Amino acid sequence: MRRAADARERERTRELQRLVEDGERAHQADRERAARLQLIADIGQRTTAILSPSDLLHSAIHVIRESFQYFMVSIFLVDGSDLLCSATTLPELEKCVGTLRLGIGREGIIGWVAAHGAPLSVPDVRKDTRYHYELEAELRTRSELTVPIMLKGVVSGVLDVQSEKEDSFTDLDVFTLQTVAGQLAVALENARLYDALQKELTVRRRTEKLLRVLNDVGLAMQKAPFPDAVLVTVGMELEKAGLLCALHLKGTSGGPLIRAYASPHLDAEGVHGLETAAAGVFPASARASFSAGTITAPLLFEDGLLGYLTVQSIELSAEDVPAIQVFANEIAAAWKKTHLVRELQQSVKDLGSAQEQLLQSQKMEAVGRLAGGVAHDFNNQLTAIMGYADMLAASFDPRDPRGAEVAEILRASGRASDLTRQLLAFSRRQVLRLRIVDLNGLVTEMRGMLQRLIGEDVTLETRLSAVPLRVRADPAQMEQVIMNLAVNARDAMPEGGTLEILTERVMVNVASAENAPGVPPGDYCVMQVTDTGTGMGPEVLSRLFEPFFTTKEKGKGTGLGLSTAYGIVQQSGGHINCRSLPGQGSVFVIHLPATDELPAEAARAPHAVPMAAAGETIIVVEDDPSIRDIVRRTLSREGYNVVMADTGTEGMELLARHPGVPLVITDLVLPGSVRGIDIARHVLSEARPTRLLCMSGYSEQLISGAEGLLPDGAFLPKPFTPAELVARVKEILSSR
Repeated sequence: MRRAADARERERTRELQRLVEDGERAHQADRERAARLQLIADIGQRTTAILSPSDLLHSAIHVIRESFQYFMVSIFLVDGSDLLCSATTLPELEKCVGTLRLGIGREGIIGWVAAHGAPLSVPDVRKDTRYHYELEAELRTRSELTVPIMLKGVVSGVLDVQSEKEDSFTDLDVFTLQTVAGQLAVALENARLYDALQKELTVRRRTEKLLRVLNDVGLAMQKAPFPDAVLVTVGMELEKAGLLCALHLKGTSGGPLIRAYASPHLDAEGVHGLETAAAGVFPASARASFSAGTITAPLLFEDGLLGYLTVQSIELSAEDVPAIQVFANEIAAAWKKTHLVRELQQSVKDLGSAQEQLLQSQKMEAVGRLAGGVAHDFNNQLTAIMGYADMLAASFDPRDPRGAEVAEILRASGRASDLTRQLLAFSRRQVLRLRIVDLNGLVTEMRGMLQRLIGEDVTLETRLSAVPLRVRADPAQMEQVIMNLAVNARDAMPEGGTLEILTERVMVNVASAENAPGVPPGDYCVMQVTDTGTGMGPEVLSRLFEPFFTTKEKGKGTGLGLSTAYGIVQQSGGHINCRSLPGQGSVFVIHLPATDELPAEAARAPHAVPMAAAGETIIVVEDDPSIRDIVRRTLSREGYNVVMADTGTEGMELLARHPGVPLVITDLVLPGSVRGIDIARHVLSEARPTRLLCMSGYSEQLISGAEGLLPDGAFLPKPFTPAELVARVKEILSSR
C-alpha cells in the first residue's frame, strides 16, 4: 500500500511540475506576446510618424532587424507586373535597391507570396523548389518568412525576413510580421497620400508663382507700342523672372520660322535647342507640348496660328502647359492688337496723305485748266498779232525805220509764244510726239550740254542703269524736263556743289508706295535728280509745281520751269515728286511707266520738194475772224484759191460742193454741233485725194478725240507765223 501511495505521490508531483512548467511556458508566451505587441506598437508609432515613403521603408526594416535579429530584412513593392526591391538591410543587396525586379508569381518565394496574397514560412529553403535566386550561393539563408503587404485586399508589396538558422520562424513570428505588414500598408498609403499632397501643393505654389509672373509680363506687354516691341517685352520680362524663352513667327507662304526674340543669356546651343523645339511643333500641330523642362505653345488668335512661344526652365513641368498656352494666346492677342493699331494709324496717315494729294491735285488741275484756257485764247490773239505784224513788215521798205519797230513786235510775240507753250506744258494740253525713248541714252546725249548749262563750279555725276530704260515719251519734252531740273539745281547751288542724275528700273508695290507718294503700283523707269543746294521747307514744297511760283529775286525767273516739268511728266503718264529739307539739298524723282517695246526705225522717205502754188483750192474752217483773215490773205498772196467757212456746218457744206478740193484747213475748236475733229474724220474717211491740216491753241481736243487719227504733219499748233503756215501747206500739197 505504501508503494502505491508513493507512486501516486510521485504522479502528483510530476503533474504539478507539468502544471508549473505549462504555467511557466504560458507565462513566457504571454511575455513574448506582450513584447511582440509592444514591438508592434513601437513600430506602428515610429512608422506613422514618418511621412516620406522611402524613409518609412528604411526605418521599418531596421527596426524589424534589430528586434528579431534576422540577418536580412527586405521590402519589395508592386511595380506593374513586377516586384521592385525598395529597401533591404543586407549590404550586398543595397546596390540592387531600385533596380532588382522579381516577377509576381514567377520568381522565388517573394513572387509566390505576392501572387497568392498569403504568408509563407519556409523552414529550410534548400528543400523548397521555389527558392532559386541568382544570389542564393552568396547568401547564408536557411529559413525564410514572407508576408504580403495588403490594404483593402490588394497586395501592394511584400515584407521578407531571412535567417541563417533552419526552422527559425514561429506562428507568433508570422502573426507579428503580418501585423507589421498591415501597419506598413496603412503607413505607406498615408505617406503616399501625403507625398502626393505635398507635390500638389508644390505644383500649386509653383503655378501660382508662374501665374503671377505671367500676369506681370502680360501687363508690361500691353504697354508695348508696336508688334515687335510686344515680343521683345515678353522675352525680357520672362528672363527677369528666370525663364529663358524664344519667340518665332510663321514665315510667309509656309516658309521657315522667323526668329522674333531669343533670350540673350542663351548660348548658341540653347537657342538652337529652343528653335528645334518650336520647329518640332511647326507647322503640323497647334497644341502645346512639354519635354524636359521646355514648353512650346502656339500663338493662336481667332483660330489663326501666328507663331510659337518656347519657354525653358528646370522648374517647369507638364502641369504648367495650360498656363503657358493661355499666356501664349494673350501674346498673340496683344501682338495682333498692336498690329491692327499700327495698321489703323498707317491707314489714317495714308488717308490724310491721300486727301492732301487729292487737294493738291485738284488745285493743280484747276490752275492747269485756267492756264490752258488762257493760253488757248492768247494763242489765237498771238496768231493774229504775229500774222499782221509779219505782213506789215513785208510791206515796208528795208530802209524804213518802222521795220525795226515791227521786228520788235515780232520778237515780243515770240517771247509771248514761248510763255504760252510753257503754260500749255503745265496744263498738259500741248502736243507730244510720243515714241519709245531710252532714258539712259537721253541723259548721255545731254551730258555735255548740261555741264555747260550748270557751269564749272557744279560737278555733274551720272549713275545710269546697266540696262536700257525704255519709256513712251516725247524726247524733246523730256530733254526740256531734264534741263529745267538742272537749271533749278544750279540756282540752288550759288556757291557750287554736285548735281547727280540716277536712273533705274523699279517695281512699285504696296510696301514701297510710301517712298513714292501718288504713284500707283506698277513697273517704272525712274530718273532721280539730286543736288546739294540750299534745300526747301514744307511751305515751299507745297507750292513747288504751281505756275509763276518762284523763290528767286524779281526778274530772275518766271516760275514756270518746274511747273512745265510737272505738266510734261504728267502728260506722259508719269509722276514727279520732290524731297527736300532746308540746308540738305533736294531730290526730284520721276516715275515713268516702263515698256519693253523697241524703238521704231525712223522712216527714210525721200524729201519732198515744196512746189509753188498752182491755183489749188483750199477750204479754211476757222471761227476767229482775225485768224481767218490772216490765213486767207497769206495763202491768197501765195497764189492759192481760198474758200472760207466760220462754222463746222458751213465747212461740211463746202466739202460737199468741192469734192476734189486738194486741202482742208480746220480749227479743232469750232462753235456749233459740228466740231473740227468731225471734219477731220470726214476728210480722212473719204476715198478722195484731199489732204488735211488741223489748227488749235492747245491739244486737249486732239488728245481726247483724234489721238492716233491724224497723220504726221497734219497738226499746226497756234500761234504760228504766215511763213510757218505757207511752209506747212506746201509740204502737205507736195506729198500728194
